[in-house]
Amino acid sequence: MGGYVSVAATCELAEHKNDSQQRVKGLFLMVPAVYLPGYGRQDFSAELPAMCIVHAWGDDIVPYEHSLRLAQQHQADYHVFKGGHRLSEPLEQIKQVFLNFLQGRL
Repeated sequence: MGGYVSVAATCELAEHKNDSQQRVKGLFLMVPAVYLPGYGRQDFSAELPAMCIVHAWGDDIVPYEHSLRLAQQHQADYHVFKGGHRLSEPLEQIKQVFLNFLQGRL
């Protein structure tokens, strides 16, 4: 749910931005629960900052295809790993992806 909240809030800021607001510089999203039924926001077409998304092939809670759709829509860096929703198996790889994102995109 944290990934969903992050991207939804960033969309809200982008849609209502004014010069006095601090701009979001990047989003690092882990298994974002986007495009799920019952969640308030389903439109993520606002102009978003640099984004990196990680997900797992075997996620049985949030299908990886949902985050892939978001990544394609925003030309985001997208990484999919073995494992499930908790992403505990590829933790070291994810740490490296995060460091690369911080160093290269922000």
